[in-house]
Amino acid sequence: MQQNELPEGWANTRLFDITLDVKNVKPENEPDRDFKYIDISSIDNRRFVISEYKEFKGRDAPSRARRPIKANDVLFSNVRTYLKNIAIVGEEYTNQLCSTGFTVLRPSIGVLPKYLFIFVQTDEFIDSVTPQQRGSQYPATSDTVVKAAQIPLPPLPEQHRIVTAIEALFARLDATNERLDRVPGIMKAFRQAVLAAACDGRLTEDWREEQKDLPDARELLEQIRKEREEAAKAFGKKIKPVKPLTEEEIVELPKLPEGWAYSALEQIGEWSTGSTPSRKKKEYFGGNISWVKSGDLNDGIVTDTEEKITQEGLDNCSAKLLPAGFISIALYGATIGKLGVLNIDAATNQACANCQVNPVVINRMFLFYYLLSQREELIKAGQGGAQPNLTNKIVREWPLILPPLPEQQEIVRRVDALFAFADSIEAKVAVAREKTERLRQSILAKAFSGELVPTEAELARQEGREYESAEVLLKRIKAEGKSGKK
Repeated sequence: MQQNELPEGWANTRLFDITLDVKNVKPENEPDRDFKYIDISSIDNRRFVISEYKEFKGRDAPSRARRPIKANDVLFSNVRTYLKNIAIVGEEYTNQLCSTGFTVLRPSIGVLPKYLFIFVQTDEFIDSVTPQQRGSQYPATSDTVVKAAQIPLPPLPEQHRIVTAIEALFARLDATNERLDRVPGIMKAFRQAVLAAACDGRLTEDWREEQKDLPDARELLEQIRKEREEAAKAFGKKIKPVKPLTEEEIVELPKLPEGWAYSALEQIGEWSTGSTPSRKKKEYFGGNISWVKSGDLNDGIVTDTEEKITQEGLDNCSAKLLPAGFISIALYGATIGKLGVLNIDAATNQACANCQVNPVVINRMFLFYYLLSQREELIKAGQGGAQPNLTNKIVREWPLILPPLPEQQEIVRRVDALFAFADSIEAKVAVAREKTERLRQSILAKAFSGELVPTEAELARQEGREYESAEVLLKRIKAEGKSGKK
């Protein structure tokens, strides 16, 4: 904002001119003292508050724990400034420490801490310091850059009115955002309820009552079992027989709708795991064969992979090229239980269990939704303690609830429709969030251009009194050496 654009009684100044110097300290000089420590990860950058802190003795202080803080200091993260890791310090953190990754803005006398705190949240301010970041992997600016930024300063009484007005308006926006924050949890529960109803017959109960002569899934499974045995005899192969559940096992399970069956996942397709070509052989990678890792699985359709291997790489490992349409499930690691339906021919690594479904008995998207409904139970069944791992054996032997194929297709249609409805709600929530943020910035723009509340100059004329302009205030700050003394 240029000087001639400022409201009457305001002044443009630098943050350096209205903040106090905060010199670094050495906590190791107090080796036995307990410190609270605020680093950048301590900031909730949606609510602009300190949400957590670390504790340590002075002797154990990390190298970046050097900045002393006290109540009403404004913390502005110099690292990735566009993320807006900004907070104002509460009384409980007085005489504690923060990271040198923050610029500590300690306002001088005559400058409201909350006015300063609100200003550094504006897009105008962020846009002025972000281009001056340095570094690619850890882009950061500096105290010098931050404090050199311009700030429009109104008289002190006007600062109070601006802060009061903004807090009242932001409280309404925050209330809206709190309601929006609940939507993802509601939608997650909604999807889980849809999957549960899909897999126990409730979702298609009305549809089922209107159908006639639906096939029996139990008869189809028995037919497939016999076909496997006959194929094994004809080709002299040893094929592991698929054992149907015993009557005793079925009695212990919930009763299924008419025509539905209990089975095991291995009975409805061919299961396999993949392999990884030797990383020592560069010629095995960079080819044109899609190679699926668990990180490629995104609970949806997979259209491409992060890495590709060569035919030579495929030939020199135990992975097989699978046709498009197979389903993969991550067996271990951070993505355990994640799913993917591959619409490309691909091989996978050993962290994926893959199923080429038998389309005569199961719809692949029904299997996808069924596995999605079973994720938490599958993970619990994993082996390995704190970080459970699934195995191909666990997955193959996992119990499956199988409706007749026509009903599977109707279930998929209904789940797709309900999930699309949930997606549309989440899209509307995202739009609403963008609107609240735009409104927040609009409020800030009006506030810092003198349009949100009456100016002190205007009120002074109406009331026939004098007032201290921002220029006079700045001279007073300078005369007092930014000491902060009252």
